Amino acid sequence: MRKTIPYCLFPICLFPICLLAGCGGVGAGGLVVDVPPPGCYAVLRVVDGDTLDIGVPLADGAVLRQRVRLLRVYAPERGEELYDQAKADLTRLAGQRVRLTYPNAKRKRGYYGRLLGTLWPGDNSKIRNPKSKIAPRQSINEQMRKLGWTNYGRGGKRKKKR
Repeated sequence: MRKTIPYCLFPICLFPICLLAGCGGVGAGGLVVDVPPPGCYAVLRVVDGDTLDIGVPLADGAVLRQRVRLLRVYAPERGEELYDQAKADLTRLAGQRVRLTYPNAKRKRGYYGRLLGTLWPGDNSKIRNPKSKIAPRQSINEQMRKLGWTNYGRGGKRKKKR
C-alpha cells in the first residue's frame, strides 16, 4: 500500500525546498518581490517603446532586475510595425539612469507583474524652487507621448508630430 501526503501539508513541505533552492524573494522564476521605493535607478535594458528594466540594488550588493511599464504610453510590441523606432526613442530618452515615481499609490504593479510608473531622466534629486522661472523637466512618459506614442496599442495609429 502506497502512502500519500495529504494536500493540506503541501505548503509546509514546499517551503523548505524553496528556501534551499534560493527562491526566497529574489525574483527568479517569475516570483514577484516587493515594490522598490521611488528613487534613481540604473537602466539595464530597454525592452520596447513602453517597457524597460531597471536595476534595484539590494543590501548584499547584488542588483535585482525590475521591469517597469511607462504609464499612458502605448508603443508597438516586438514584430510590429514601428517597433524599432519606438524602442530607439525610449533608449535615447532614458539614457543610463532614470528616476522612478508612482503616481497611483494603490496600484503599483500591472497585470503582468510589471511596475507601473512615471520615469524622469537622470538623477532628478534636486528639488526645484517653486518661485523659479525655469520649467521643470518633463517626464519620459510625457516626452514619449509628445513623440506620438500615445494610442498605438489601442486600435489607433501613431500620430505623426515630426
